[in-house]
Order: sequence, then C-alpha cells, then structure tokens
Amino acid sequence: MRSRVMLLVVLVSLVVVSCGAGESTDTSPSATAATTSAPTVETDVAFATYNGEPFTLDLHVPADSAGAPILVTEGVEEVVVERFVDEGVIVVNLEGETEPEGMPIAGPDQPMQDNRVPFRITAEWFGCAIRFAREQAAELGNDDPAVALMSLSVGGGNVAHVALFGADLEAAWDEFAAAGGPTRQIECATTGGSTDVDGLIGVAGAYDFLVPIYEGLYGLSYQREQDPDFQAFLASAVGRNPDLMVRLFHDPADRAIPLENSTMFEDALAGAGYDVELITFDGGHSYPTAELIAPALMEVLGR
Repeated sequence: MRSRVMLLVVLVSLVVVSCGAGESTDTSPSATAATTSAPTVETDVAFATYNGEPFTLDLHVPADSAGAPILVTEGVEEVVVERFVDEGVIVVNLEGETEPEGMPIAGPDQPMQDNRVPFRITAEWFGCAIRFAREQAAELGNDDPAVALMSLSVGGGNVAHVALFGADLEAAWDEFAAAGGPTRQIECATTGGSTDVDGLIGVAGAYDFLVPIYEGLYGLSYQREQDPDFQAFLASAVGRNPDLMVRLFHDPADRAIPLENSTMFEDALAGAGYDVELITFDGGHSYPTAELIAPALMEVLGR
C-alpha cells in the first residue's frame, strides 16, 4: 500500500539534561502542547486483520486536535485530505489498494448469496476503522468525537450501510449470523468502543445494492427475488440510527451510476425521517472538489 505524503514531520520534544543539582526537565502540559503545534500523519498503520493479514490506513491529525471530529474515508486525494485537516478534522484514509489474498469480493454480477460474506467483511473493515479512530481521538483527549463516513461508488453504498446501522452494526450482523448469515470475518486491532456515526457523505453511491429499500438496478425487487432474507437484513439498517445526517453528491452526467440512483435514495431516506440532501456537481464519477465537500462535511459533523 502506498504511503501518503507527510503533511509535516512530528516535532519531537527536546529534553535538556542538566548537570546541576536540583534541575529537572519541564514536562508540564503547556510545555508538551508547544511541541504538537503542527499537523501530523502516520502512514500504513495496521488497524485490522483478515486471516492474519493486515489492513492498514493513513492517520492525519490536525495541529489543534482538542475536541477534533473524525472523518473515515477511502481513496481521497491528498489535497482534499489537507483541506479537511486544516478545518480541524482527524482524517482516517483507507487506501484499499491491496487486499489480503483470497478475500472474497462483492459484486452485482454474482448471486446475492455469494455477497453475504464480502458485505460483512466490508462492514467490519469500516467498523474497525471507526473504533481505531475513536481510540486515537480519546488519546488526544476527546472521548466522544463526532464521526462521519465518506466514500464513492460501491464504497458509497458501503458507508451508507455502516452509517445507517451505526452503533448496532456488530450486533445486527451477529443476529443475522445466528439466523444463518456469515460469522465474524475480521479481527479489529481496537477492541470495544462504538461504531456510532453522526454523518454520512456519499458520492454517486451504489445505495440500491447495499441498502435495498427502493428499486434501483440491484435494489428491492432484484434482491427479494435472489435472497429475501439478506434483503430484509440489509433494509433493517433504516431507522437504527435516526439522527444520522446525510449529504449525497452526484454528477447528473455520471455514466457509471445514474443520478436517479441517488435521487431515489434521497427520497427513501427522507420518507424514513432522515435529514438528507442531494447536491449535484460537475466532475464525473469522482469526488467533488475539497471546496464543495468541506461545508457539507462540517455540517454533518456539527461544526
């Protein structure tokens, strides 16, 4: 997995050793704070394993991390990450470019029964990242940070699934496992902690595939015909995290996933009582500019 360019090297505290009697190093909070006045980044940090092989992420921490909210995302360009960090957000960027050997992958071109395991793997992947990010925030003094998820395309469907289940994510999958679904697949580096999410930003997402509550190409009727039990489980995410704020982005000219997929998802969530808004932009099947996303991100994070 490639490393991201470092925003700034972590400043190391200087320890002055005195030869005189009675002198000591100043380790007061004010002295320590003076050494953490710049953004930092750690690359390729292991946060979970599948069959003993690690998943890694890049952790970006703003200069002033006191009370900082969290964004968990994937494949976002450095310039966009930098903008979010400048806004005071802790950014966890999941690369996803290397996958453990033999890991099953979800796809609409295979029976929905075959998507059960890869759907759970992806849900746990994001869940482990949320727990890891919350632990990092706690170490920086924030025990209850606001958390947002953001992703594009199939990833947009994945983060919608995870955010809608929220704190119930693990328990819901375990209940489905007890009824014949797949058992746990991934081991998180951070045990315990919550997978609760406050905000969701989806970009041209495959929402019908991961949250089949409306028709779409791979939505309600398609999944009910192939695997009705799985469809019912996926749809049960709606209502579990009712305070979730949702902002959707889509280019009307997107040829990979049509705008209609986002408009139908917006209507379905609005009908279920969610605070949801669809924002159109020019840019194709890609993330919008940092200038466009940043206000929406700060809104869903309550900033």
